[in-house]
Amino acid sequence: MKKILGILIAVIIALVVGFVPIMEVTNTWLEFLSYEATAYTQEKQADSELQQIILSGVAFSEDPEEIREALELAYQKYIVAYVEVKNTDTEAGAFPLAIIFDTPEGEDRKTFDLYLEPGEAEVVKYSIAAPKGGWTAKHLIIPDLKTVTTTEKVTLFEYLRSRF
Repeated sequence: MKKILGILIAVIIALVVGFVPIMEVTNTWLEFLSYEATAYTQEKQADSELQQIILSGVAFSEDPEEIREALELAYQKYIVAYVEVKNTDTEAGAFPLAIIFDTPEGEDRKTFDLYLEPGEAEVVKYSIAAPKGGWTAKHLIIPDLKTVTTTEKVTLFEYLRSRF
């Protein structure tokens, strides 16, 4: 009888240690705020109103160099990059955005400081004169960090196993 009672007590202790949550463990870590970004680029020319202003400035000029420069400026192509950033997190935060054009002359970069509330989105536009030769555009976003804390109940066995 004592043997059966001892075995029964040992089984109950094993069940409690292995399966009954008896402790709360808090885990804390840092992670980036979540976001979505959509980007596209296009080549454009100055609009007709701007072209007229540029060309009217040299309409009566007799200097061929001044006229040539005005014509180049009026009909010059531009590369325009658009990046939409949306905060998909539950916390507000900073989303620094860099738009980068790689051209044969080197890198042209501009940085924008965005602060977005949860669910808020903002479109950023940046343009440069189209270079001769090829070009590529890219963007870089490094959002704020947030502290995440979780609490979970664990069994004594799980707690001991995670410590050793």
